[in-house]
Amino acid sequence: MKKINFLLLCLTAGLSPFLHSEEKQTPTIQRRGPRLQTGGDRNGQRSQPVIDYLQKLKATNPEEFNRLEKLRQEDPQAFRNELRKNAWGRQQGGKFRQGLQAHPLQAEIEKIRSAQTEAEKEAAIADLRLKVSERIAENQKEREEAIEKIRRKLKQLEEQNEQEKIRREEIIDHHLQRILNNLPPSSPNE
Repeated sequence: MKKINFLLLCLTAGLSPFLHSEEKQTPTIQRRGPRLQTGGDRNGQRSQPVIDYLQKLKATNPEEFNRLEKLRQEDPQAFRNELRKNAWGRQQGGKFRQGLQAHPLQAEIEKIRSAQTEAEKEAAIADLRLKVSERIAENQKEREEAIEKIRRKLKQLEEQNEQEKIRREEIIDHHLQRILNNLPPSSPNE
């Protein structure tokens, strides 16, 4: 009788997770807070593309590497801004991602640069505007799809929560039965 009273007390106190058998233990979920960036790094670690870029820079241009390392220590935000600037290759003739690939709109940009007349330049700008508009529309469509996916998931979770509210007593009985089934045999001292 003492064990049942103890178990009921544990259940009402919300301690039921501690009474489950070891074979059914679920891992704890670690909640992440907002990302804190320290020293220009993400949680003390750099992403692999940044590491690769800095290694390549150290081998090809040690002065620039030393300047960036000094900037990273003195002003992490300026360091990140400089990395972004370098990643888009403003110093590398329209190349980005360490010069591996041209800017997605590089052809349209070159048309503007090479325009001979004002009419050609305006036509090239209109073409660039159209391409930028298409890219923005595509991004908005992807974002709307992501929002819709989140809405569907939210609706599913709300329905699940309502079902659990309806089946509350059944769920409690189920947990109580699992606890009672996993009790060790009582000792003769009780």
